[in-house]
Amino acid sequence: MSGGAPEAQPTETEAPAASVAAPQEVSPTATPTTAPQPSASVASITFASPTPGIPSNYTLQKGEHPYCIARRFNVNPLDMLRLSGLSASGNYAPGTVLKIPQSGGSFPGPRSLKSHPTTYTVGSGDTIYSISCEFGDVDPNTLAAANGLSSPYRLEAGQKLTIP
Repeated sequence: MSGGAPEAQPTETEAPAASVAAPQEVSPTATPTTAPQPSASVASITFASPTPGIPSNYTLQKGEHPYCIARRFNVNPLDMLRLSGLSASGNYAPGTVLKIPQSGGSFPGPRSLKSHPTTYTVGSGDTIYSISCEFGDVDPNTLAAANGLSSPYRLEAGQKLTIP
């Protein structure tokens, strides 16, 4: 070996944030190659991120309905229901799996039902999913992140949420 450039050391940006699920144990005899990271950086990875792109399937959560999901992903609700083998006149319970069209028509009408950004006061029985549906195009993961919430998203009546 010659006196060339030192071997590159991994940086914190080389590891995807999702892979940092828990603190890693370090051997007491190990020699650290980088300075310890502040614990505050761990808090930033505990929140869910917005649903990336358009998923091929989506499972309804409490407070959601197919038209809400069609608005969120900007797809035609009738196409989505047809693809899912469901009728437009049905009521669908949490756990119902919807097949999301990957191409085709967009939502026929305004996707946003209420103006935002704004503040929302949680009512009795509200869920992060039902609140997202009230606004139409708000992703529940984005709503959770904007308010520092983590799963299982416990909300209390009277609580104020920022709607991004």
